[in-house]
Amino acid sequence: MHKINGSLKDYYTRRRPGNRMKVAPLTALVAVLASLTAAERPLSAPPAHPSCDLRPDAHGGDGTCTTGGAEAGEGFETRETEEVGVKEEPRGRGELGNGEGGEGEVERKKERGGARSLTQEGDFEKFINEGHVHIVYFYATGGSEAIRRFLTEYNESAKHLLQYKVYLATVECGQYPVRGYCGQDKVGRTAYGFRDGQERIAFPLDTLFNLNAIVASALHLAMINTVPILQTAGERKDLELRCRGRCDIIFSYQRTLGTYEHRMFLETAHAYQDQYMFAITTYTAGTLGLSPTAKDQEVGHSLWVVHCADKTPEEECVVSRYRRKMVLSQLVQFLAALQLPKWHEVRLAAGSRQVVTPYDHTEMPWIILLHDSASRSRVMAFVPHLAQLLHGTAATLTFDLEQEGVEVLADLGLSTSNIVAPAMAILQPPHLRKPSATVPLLNDYDDPLEWLNDQLDDLQIQPVLSKEEQGYVPVESLELQQDDELVQEMVPEERLLHVPALEGPEAFSAALAPSTSRTLTALAFTLHWDPVSNILLQHLDSIIPQLHELGSHASLYRVNCFDWPKVCDANGISTYPVLRLHPKGANNITYDGAISGASILKAILLCEGSTPLEVTSGEVLEELLRLSPSLHPALALPSPPAVAVGVFSTPRDAAGVTQAAAILRGTHLVARHISPAATSSMCGSRAGCVVVAKPHDRYQPRRILHDHLNDPSAIANVLRYATLPVMGRLDPERYAALTQSGGASADDLTPDQYHVILFLPAASSEFPPGAREPRDAALDAVGQVAAEAAGPGLTFSWLSMDDPTARDISRTYGLDERRRVLVAVNLRAKTVTVYPRADLDPSSLLPWLQEVRVGALEHTLTLADNAWEPSLAGIDYLRLLEEDAVREAEDNLILEMEADLSTRASADDGLMDPLFVHEDL
Repeated sequence: MHKINGSLKDYYTRRRPGNRMKVAPLTALVAVLASLTAAERPLSAPPAHPSCDLRPDAHGGDGTCTTGGAEAGEGFETRETEEVGVKEEPRGRGELGNGEGGEGEVERKKERGGARSLTQEGDFEKFINEGHVHIVYFYATGGSEAIRRFLTEYNESAKHLLQYKVYLATVECGQYPVRGYCGQDKVGRTAYGFRDGQERIAFPLDTLFNLNAIVASALHLAMINTVPILQTAGERKDLELRCRGRCDIIFSYQRTLGTYEHRMFLETAHAYQDQYMFAITTYTAGTLGLSPTAKDQEVGHSLWVVHCADKTPEEECVVSRYRRKMVLSQLVQFLAALQLPKWHEVRLAAGSRQVVTPYDHTEMPWIILLHDSASRSRVMAFVPHLAQLLHGTAATLTFDLEQEGVEVLADLGLSTSNIVAPAMAILQPPHLRKPSATVPLLNDYDDPLEWLNDQLDDLQIQPVLSKEEQGYVPVESLELQQDDELVQEMVPEERLLHVPALEGPEAFSAALAPSTSRTLTALAFTLHWDPVSNILLQHLDSIIPQLHELGSHASLYRVNCFDWPKVCDANGISTYPVLRLHPKGANNITYDGAISGASILKAILLCEGSTPLEVTSGEVLEELLRLSPSLHPALALPSPPAVAVGVFSTPRDAAGVTQAAAILRGTHLVARHISPAATSSMCGSRAGCVVVAKPHDRYQPRRILHDHLNDPSAIANVLRYATLPVMGRLDPERYAALTQSGGASADDLTPDQYHVILFLPAASSEFPPGAREPRDAALDAVGQVAAEAAGPGLTFSWLSMDDPTARDISRTYGLDERRRVLVAVNLRAKTVTVYPRADLDPSSLLPWLQEVRVGALEHTLTLADNAWEPSLAGIDYLRLLEEDAVREAEDNLILEMEADLSTRASADDGLMDPLFVHEDL
């Protein structure tokens, strides 16, 4: 999908410890990616606090939000209105974002006018790698009117997203054809989201229908690991259990993603993510137990606060409902009100008639519970529960009729002659109160909740925003098809039968404590809502029976970093998931292979036991070189690893290979055989050698290495490529193995590293039954040359023209896709030299390669100086939305269940304690 040049290997080398895990194609689990797009799922840390500070003290009297300071995006003023969303106006010359100077600041100034336009070779790679979150839209000029309308919305969104350090760009494919993204099947149809330089999500254009949808989608990309999408009430209950004693949850139901309300929720979440746990659901099933109203169903959105921070693990969380409009200023006021006392007892200063409360600067209505001495105990028992249910929505006050003056009640519009304690009154906040207004009053109540609900709805439920108010721009004329990738649901605890959870530091220490029966401990550090974490856990759970069958004594555990953040912090975990392997008596290893059961199983088996494997006789050596399953459990796997055996006269001569085995632990099977006789017969010298056995390699089933035997790093590098098939299909894992850890740098005699690629026409690339390579005379000829000439500075691969990657590369190189073509790519100088002859005879190939390597031939072309980074097709969270018909049937079933439960509850009202009926509020 992308062209090959000298910066390929950087893609596979992660820059931070614990952040190197790659995702391979997984059956029914992740997107299956043909060619070079399935190599790695990059994982990133949660986003930083937003530059637009939405805390209460950052707002003016009208509830608007103003940015400030260098980190906050100085140079813009952001003001919120309910009708037109957020708008930026330049003011001054402050720097934005992370304070880049020079060229970076010039580019940021361009973005203040809208999305950045990428126009020349290298712009795309530079753009997606220079910050945290980026979105790029690829289009062609002359598109439909709908595309032009979309570009207008896209540019406006870019201005708004600057304050969140999310950057947007466009690529006009006629001017700048970015490989892999400007094909006919993609151009104009999809915008792509990138985090830390890697594609994470694909947004079909019909999900980005206006500014609100674009901003919401971008923010969800920025917070994909911190705002989980919950599909069921069980998942929500699990999150509540984990938050007890630790955090309150702001939970929202959004029937449709990409709406104004969805955007407002995410903007608020971005600002307050360090204070609350935010979560979202698009399913009615996720709201079961929260008693959503018919109004919630009608407007398509609602929000609750699940109060768990002050609860013990045994106490149930209490839920309060947000009743106002889903707009930024009101949401911010609501969250600010949650920091205020839950309720307040009115006490007047001596000689004063003024009622002063902590809620006077808010717009919350007052719920006044009036009592006398006889009803005081009843009210005081009721008010804590009621106040928590109304927290953030209404100001709950208690008023002693016998202690405070009659004049004060008159000032509030109440008369003692009309009050029968206990009573409840509802007043508008002081600055909205009208002297002539009638005060709703409920006397001598037993169950005030229905009355209270009606009064609050009358005061605070706002009309739904119209499509015009939301800035709706239809794009139906595009007739686009959504091609989403799978998004994984959370794995229920009961489905993880074999991977126990470590609950706390003591359990963690016990899992790593020395044990006579345990040979290895594998620890998976995860987040329970992260899709890749769940994929990893499912694979770990599936391989444990296989480990036992193969005689392994490894133990596998999981650590939920949401539950035990200090445990994860102490182990340097900054991204998720991370799999650490702790072999007995050796240093721990951070697994950086593919997330597939087979790869993890092989890594665990290779980590167990001592390394290098000691070979005690010539007969055992021959058995090992034939990959006999009886000698190592990894050799019993369907795809066994190659074997590298160091053959030496003395242990001292074998020191380099012994240390190299420790470097390659978990990825390669390395053995050693100490025998002067075997050294003489197999190596031809007293210095020793390394014998590499790979029976599945058609062109080089066995190889003997004599160089770098005393340099552990060098021999480890050589073994990384020597254990691979000498002539294999070019895919991400092969290329990574061929070029990682310096490759050619281990060989001082090869200043350049060449990769030779044979392109085969599609018609010639048919595979015989059970074969790993096609039967082709040209492939056999190049394979013979590879077996003779391959080394750290010269590697070989083949590609078939029926592979999209091959077609993409061949166009870059200017090749004829109908012919067999051989090229040599200098990965350091970024040059390509095409073999000039039609016949691929080994007798002519070797001299040609020698001339290429010494620079005697002029190269055919020079590649552009930009990164080749195969990208994983992103996970689209919109996949969580099922087809309307399916979801509607599911919702109807749940509503019927709720109606049935309500009917039963009504029948049992006489048995219920009136004090606790408030739980229905």
